[in-house]
Amino acid sequence: MITIFMMFLVVVAVFGTISLLVVWILTLSEGQKEKSGPKFSLKDKMALKQMWENFAKDPKSKDAQKLKMISFLCCLALGFIITGGAAFFTFLFGVVGMFLPQILLTRAEAKRLGLIDKQLSDGLVLIANSLRSGLSFAQGLEVLAQEGQPPLSEEFKIVTRELRLGVPMEQALNNLSERLAKSKEMKIAMTAINIARETGGNMAEALSTLSITMRKRNEMQGRIDGLTAQGKLSGLITSMLPFILTFFIFIIDPEMIKPMFTTLPGYGMILLALIMIGLGAVIIKKIITIDI
Repeated sequence: MITIFMMFLVVVAVFGTISLLVVWILTLSEGQKEKSGPKFSLKDKMALKQMWENFAKDPKSKDAQKLKMISFLCCLALGFIITGGAAFFTFLFGVVGMFLPQILLTRAEAKRLGLIDKQLSDGLVLIANSLRSGLSFAQGLEVLAQEGQPPLSEEFKIVTRELRLGVPMEQALNNLSERLAKSKEMKIAMTAINIARETGGNMAEALSTLSITMRKRNEMQGRIDGLTAQGKLSGLITSMLPFILTFFIFIIDPEMIKPMFTTLPGYGMILLALIMIGLGAVIIKKIITIDI
């Protein structure tokens, strides 16, 4: 019975993936009325990248659901092939595939925010120098948007574009804060800018001082990351080791570990192990996380 069920799963995974790819290709070819010339344009070849960008903008969009389904089916088929049709591990591969796009998106966003935080101190210096040279604050933002490094310059390009369209400065800066709500450095910078604009203080001096403070914070954070790197690696290995050992034991001797996935005591052991692994990961994370 289990074998029939697993065969059904792999058939669904393979044909589902093929069907989605066929639908995607047909969708790409829609609207192309010319019978001559290349079959797909450069825009069509970038459709998968566009699907990912749409997923990043709205995780509940239609493209996001397609991406999750493709990832789920591919990982399900991969799990079936690697584990030889083991129901538990095949299902586990499928679950991982379902959440894989969101995990990758979260990591990409965290990496982007980290780059923005590191670039912000130099960006503030660029604005401060523009103000000292006689430019207005709006023109200083334009200089940062043109001469700064991405991804920070990309965000300020949006700000300058909004200003050209007639959006008030305060609203444009608030929109920037909302887009980068998870960036602590940007919150501090926007607070300092708003205070300087409201009180009429020396904004160039305020931005320069803030830039120096941010540089020192970044240096301190770098030292902390270096000191806690071993703890992070230990936590990762400790969390992943039980799964890796279980997988290899299953490959080497499936009958020995089979009771864990087919009996009630085995299910209890799995649940207890997952709870203890989760608690251990949380404790290690709290120990190595130092806020400055």
